[in-house]
Amino acid sequence: MPAKLEESIEIVRDKLQPIEQRLIYPSHDDPRFKGGRQQTVFLAQGSQLTSDRGDAFVEDVLYQYTGRLGFIAAEKRDSLRGTVKRELETDQTAQFFEYFMQRIFDNVNLQVQHIKSAVDPRNGAPFQVLGLAGVGLS
Repeated sequence: MPAKLEESIEIVRDKLQPIEQRLIYPSHDDPRFKGGRQQTVFLAQGSQLTSDRGDAFVEDVLYQYTGRLGFIAAEKRDSLRGTVKRELETDQTAQFFEYFMQRIFDNVNLQVQHIKSAVDPRNGAPFQVLGLAGVGLS
């Protein structure tokens, strides 16, 4: 039986355009994300990806893992996330992650340039890797 080809991922370029639920919050059984593989789901207009040993990134941005925001008390983090989701009526756009990170870091100059989605191979939980540009990050 021939191997099944993996479905390609269409990269969103507009911060207001929704990113498919199955891509922004991937399932542990999606083969595109097996073994913790990170997949680009958003790339801001004007940004370019560079690859180093197969890992795609945008130069001159700081990457923040959403699964590693433990330095913020869970109650505050979840409250901020909920507030932004209610304001925008979605948690599936780059704009949502941009506003969320602006509030987490108290920096309105933060801009999301790149989003990669992944699944933690240890526990199956989805997470995002956010490429952030903005004053005070470099």
